Amino acid sequence: MTRPGRPSLILSAAAAGALSACATTPTAPRLHTVQELGVVAHGCGLELGEVVQEAEEPRLLFLFASTATRREVRCVRRWSHRRHLHFVHIEAVVDAEP
Repeated sequence: MTRPGRPSLILSAAAAGALSACATTPTAPRLHTVQELGVVAHGCGLELGEVVQEAEEPRLLFLFASTATRREVRCVRRWSHRRHLHFVHIEAVVDAEP
């Protein structure tokens, strides 16, 4: 039975420490531009302005669409999860007149 040498033991410990630091470091959500959100909306088959991110809560990505298909909702949800954002689908109709 051979014992690992001192350099390989130190290297293994350093690699494990670096990997654990990467896995636990949270990424701060960033506020995406209107153009970026427009590209997402267009790519998912939605209209400009239906995918929104608010400056007060950049961790949330809103989809304001009352007639969005499941494919469109899934597309925006996947995009938001890849960027570590919480997806919020607001499915409501707002009347302009009282």
